[in-house]
This record gives sequence, structure tokens and C-alpha cells, in this order.
Amino acid sequence: MSGNGAHLLYRLDNLPNDEEHTTLIQNCIAVIGARFSDKAVDVDRKVFNASRLCKLYGTLVRKGDNVPDRPYRRSRLDIPAVLPEPASLDQLRWLSRQTAEPARVAVPRSATQVTAGRRLALRVPAYLAAAGLSEGADYRIKRKKGTTWYNLRLCPVHADPHPNFECGICQGDDGAMGAKCQHDSTKTWRDFKVALGDPARFYDGGDSVRSEPTAVPFESSDDLSVPNQLENGHPGSREIDLDELLAFARCPTEHLWRFKAKTSPPITGEGLVQDITRMGLLRFYEGVAPSRLEGVQSRWREQLEAWEIAPAFKTLDTYTRLHMQILLPFLKGDIKKPNGEPYHAPHLTDAYQKLYEQKGLLKLRAEIDRLATGIPVVLGDESLADLFASTIETALRFQQPAPPEVIGVQEPFNVLLPNGWTLTGHATLALHADDEDKAILEIWDWSPTSSTWQILRRDLRVVAALHAQSDKWPGGVDRVRVRYLRTGEAVDVFGRIVLPWSQTLLVTACQAMQEASVGVPRLAVSSVQCRGCPYWTECMSDAGWNVLGAVNR
Repeated sequence: MSGNGAHLLYRLDNLPNDEEHTTLIQNCIAVIGARFSDKAVDVDRKVFNASRLCKLYGTLVRKGDNVPDRPYRRSRLDIPAVLPEPASLDQLRWLSRQTAEPARVAVPRSATQVTAGRRLALRVPAYLAAAGLSEGADYRIKRKKGTTWYNLRLCPVHADPHPNFECGICQGDDGAMGAKCQHDSTKTWRDFKVALGDPARFYDGGDSVRSEPTAVPFESSDDLSVPNQLENGHPGSREIDLDELLAFARCPTEHLWRFKAKTSPPITGEGLVQDITRMGLLRFYEGVAPSRLEGVQSRWREQLEAWEIAPAFKTLDTYTRLHMQILLPFLKGDIKKPNGEPYHAPHLTDAYQKLYEQKGLLKLRAEIDRLATGIPVVLGDESLADLFASTIETALRFQQPAPPEVIGVQEPFNVLLPNGWTLTGHATLALHADDEDKAILEIWDWSPTSSTWQILRRDLRVVAALHAQSDKWPGGVDRVRVRYLRTGEAVDVFGRIVLPWSQTLLVTACQAMQEASVGVPRLAVSSVQCRGCPYWTECMSDAGWNVLGAVNR
């Protein structure tokens, strides 16, 4: 017994402490957690790695306050008379594969649905935004050992008026929710939900999330594609998430992975660059960071601290400064081709490579690669040094819009469709238009080249934004601006050129997603695009296709 909980200790058969076997143990614990967690018991899925502190059995556990329902208790170790044989490698592998086999699981204490062996995750930022809280001003995000913490400026469950970011809610990588009040240890996630509001509509999968524990067939899709019913109860009304619609439009299999199988792909280098850059720049527009550059840098510091390699920031910063010194002569045109034309790919030139070596960047890059060993990012041939430099270059290039123009950040909106459905989405930035009742909605794009407005007016993101409704722009949307972060270019699509069939396009896309019963992965036709998809490894594995078979109905 661990005090107010229990530990189950299993002997292992001399497994090496490496990435392969750590992942194996993690998968085994995930299966056990999905099978046996319920309203009364929650299996801790984070205890899979070797570097774990354990209770000194026989000592008094004094964590938190000594309260009637969780008093201080003495930990103890119950050892059977005959020790069981160590769990073999074959047994562990068998257990880890059970996520793809039919079984019955129960909703864990956090009241999230479990489908295909995975919890439906609460979209915490959207949930907090609905409660009137914004990142930076009202809460801070911190990543620590498989858990994302949202530390609140003011605790919603106790009366302390002092803003200190001490209390907050957390979400594990498996979707499990928790909470901690530093002033009252009896407060739980249930109390925070009461204070912040019902989170049911912010779970992936919408109204398939139930507030009471229930068992569901592991192999059942449980109509996960059916969106929330609107509060007015209109029989034909549905609420559809624009992000889900875009995923289906890109690739039906991506939609299956993300919104039916509830699988989060591993973080790729490209995904990391986009996340760091977007969150860092938005901190500037939220007024949290004094400049765009410092917003991106602060986001990097938090990420490196979460990976427990905070000292790497200094080396990364030095690498980037030297790298910019090399690039500037090429960008300014001081170094050109023999025919006088500028270099479009300076890093491929002999002059660049020579300067790169002379300034010691090879050595710095090797040091950064050493520090980054073991971080949970699929880097491939990329280096963390180049990813860091890429985000800094974008922040330095990103000069528009000016903060006074901004109405809101990650601004939510609704689109009322002719068939009674509602499409919900958000604009990266909402800006003031010349007409004070109208808005300019900005969408950030990561494509390497920009598109023309003739093409963009048929883009689902743009069409939805042009029809966006919000109390913050009662006169409608003046234009949608697609900003390409890689190049700094921006293309405006004006509301006056919205075609009559644009809402029909949205309705048709939504109906296609709702009615789709079979998705054939592009991988089956050897699509080159698949190789850049974060779900590539899932689609390539036999276990992955078994999971898709369980939800692809």
C-alpha cells in the first residue's frame, strides 16, 4: 500500500533500459489502464520509465493535508510467500497488442469516453477559452513528464484573491484529466469542472462523451462521427467542428485516425516548428510577450524545460545568431551567383558551407544533437538546431499586423448553414476593418508558396471564415487574409466575391463527412503525399490497420 493508493509491483526478466522496451512497458500500462480504470480507480499510466522515485515502504505518507477522507497513512509492502516468476518478454508483447483486440472497457474517473483503447481527449484550451480564460494572461502551460499542466492565475475553487499561477488542471498524454489546488488538497477535477463549467462539448467526439460511467464495446465506433446536437433541440441541427471537416477533406484516413481512433501522432520536426512559432507569435498579440521574437523564445524555453534540457537554449541561441550572420550576406545580395543573380538556396553553396564550418556551427550542431537525444520528437534527418533557427527567422520576418489592429486571438466563430447545421471554427487573428462593425479574419498557413485569391476563394477555411458570425463583428466579415508564415506573404479574399454556391460547398463537405462509411488510405495507392503525413508510421503497421478496421464502419 502506498498510503491512500496501491502499487502493484511486477518482476521483469532483465529487460534493457532502452527506448524499445520503455515503449513496450508504456503500451502495457496503457492497456491495463484502459481495461480497469473506472469511477473509483484510476490506473496511473505515467509510471512506465525506469527513472522513477518510489515510496520507502514503512514510512508515514504525509503528502497533502491530513483530511478525513485522505488521512495520513503508513505505506507497507505485502510480499507473497512464494515470489512469482518474472513477466517474460513474450507476455509483455502479448499484453501490449491487446489494444487492437475486442474487449470491454469502462470510462475512467475523468469521464472521458474510451474508444479503440484510447480516451477521447478534452480540448483544454478551447474549454478554458469558453470559461473566459486566455493563455498567458489567465493561465500558463507547462509540460512535465507526460503531463500538460494549465496553471491558473486565479484558483477557481478557493477564495485566495492573489494571482500566483499555483493551482491548475492537468491532462496526461492518454487524455486523463486531473487538478490540484495548493490550498485545499480535497479539491479534485470534479470541483474544477463545477467552477469552470461543463466540459462535455469540448471533448473530441462531441456528444458521444457521456457524463456518467458506461461500458462500450472496444470494437464499436459508437457513431463517433455524429456531432453535437444544438441546445435548442432542433431535430435537424448539428454542430460540426471545422478542424474535423478539414481533416476529412485532406484525407479520410487522417480523419479516422484523429477523430474516430482518437490517435495522436508522434510530434514531427515540422509540427514542432509550427507549434512553437504559432504559440510564440500569438503570445505577442495577446500582450504576454513584448515582441514577436521574445514570444517565440519564451515558448522554446518552456518546451526545453519540459524536456529537461533547459541549458540547451543558450547553445541553440548561439547557433542561430551565427547562422543568421552567414545567411544575411546572401539575403542582402552581397554574395551572388557569377552571373549576378541571387542564390535561392544559399545552404547548398560552397561559400555557405565554408562559412558554416569556419564559424564552428558543425561543432555546435553536434552538441545540440547530443543534448536533444531522447526528446519525444521524430526528427528524421533534421536537427533541433535548424528547427530552432527556422522559428527565429520566421519571428524576425513576421512584422504584420500591428497589435492595435487585433480584436482577438484564436477567435471562435459560427457559420449557420442552410440545412440547419452549425459549423464552428476559429480565426488565428481577428482584426479591425475600416468599417468598425466588420472584421478581417486572418488564417496562418504553412505552405511553401502562396496561392492566388481565385484559388483561395474555394478553400474550405476561407469560405467558412467569409461566412463567420460573431458578436465581435456584427456587420460580418470584410475579408479573409491568408498569411504564409514561410514567406511572409499575405493574400486577401474579399467578402464581396463570395459565390452563391459557397455555402452549398460547406454543406456538401459536411454531409460527405457524416455519410462516409469507408475510408481507403492513400497509402493503398502509393500516394507520395503520405510520406509527409504524421500518421505514416501508424498506416504502415499491421496493428494500426487493425485499429482502423475496428472504427472504419
